[in-house]
Amino acid sequence: MKNKLIRIISFIIIPLILTNCTTKQIPEEPIKHISQDIDNLNKFFKICNMDIEKAVKVIADNKMIGMLTYLKRMDMEGRKYYLLERENLTAMIKSVTKGTYSDLILINNSGVIIYTMINDDIFGKNVKTHLKDTALDTCFRRSSEMGFYIDDISFFPSDNGGPKLFASFPDKADNYTKGVFIMQIDSDIIEHIFQKRTIIIGRDGKYRIDKNRENILKPYEFFNKIDFENLNKSKQQFMQIENKNYIYYPFSYNSLSWIVFSEE
Repeated sequence: MKNKLIRIISFIIIPLILTNCTTKQIPEEPIKHISQDIDNLNKFFKICNMDIEKAVKVIADNKMIGMLTYLKRMDMEGRKYYLLERENLTAMIKSVTKGTYSDLILINNSGVIIYTMINDDIFGKNVKTHLKDTALDTCFRRSSEMGFYIDDISFFPSDNGGPKLFASFPDKADNYTKGVFIMQIDSDIIEHIFQKRTIIIGRDGKYRIDKNRENILKPYEFFNKIDFENLNKSKQQFMQIENKNYIYYPFSYNSLSWIVFSEE
């Protein structure tokens, strides 16, 4: 009688546990909205890449780094000229770019920020000292070495500004880096690319994109349920979380390595 009771309880409880979070591999045939989402995400970052290269060409052709560095050294005397050049540079960059960027930042080879489109608080600061270990510091170092670089989601300049990504590209000539140009991308733009409710997780197990901003950069509670063996073969997987069905799949671009969960 006791064994029979245990079997009955197990029959009831185990399915309830599994429905909280279950995983399985889904069929190989493409799922239309996911295929479109992947294409759109790739297109978005390709546009960023093209935009930043065009912007840096404008900066190089007009010798903006040298000019803005000189005006910065002039301090208050160069302030009125800087504001004029700031407007000119912003207009020139916007004329050759397609994407929507929440800020544009230019750093000279000493690490000093010599131009921002909107953020006056960081103007004149050195990313190697005042802003060390921030996204701007990372972009400055990585782009100087590898060219086009995307820094993953972070909160900068503060948590109040919301999560952002940063794309960067160097102004380089004869293997000499004159400076680095950075485009700031609000995470909302990434979120709006997807057609259905989407969560993005980093390979470190932390949230990157979620409509609940409080989750960003916090541990994803179902990370240990991910089937990495099949995920690393670029196979889409199915997971049921709290009675909602999600399909998850890998996404990589430049330095980004994400796991995308899309509501089925």
